[in-house]
Amino acid sequence: MSARFAPAVFGFVSSCFMSLLITAIATLRNARSVDDCFSIGAGAWRAPWIIALPVILVVIA
Repeated sequence: MSARFAPAVFGFVSSCFMSLLITAIATLRNARSVDDCFSIGAGAWRAPWIIALPVILVVIA
């Protein structure tokens, strides 16, 4: 990988993990049953990630 793309790749990976972790914690605390956790969490993860990715890319750049 070129060093030129390192900040973008780092931003992408860190925004995925950050939003996934926060969504997982919130889902586990609010889900009514364990069976609902994955389906609720997967649906709820996209919106925070869409916001987190550009914010991290702007902060890193």
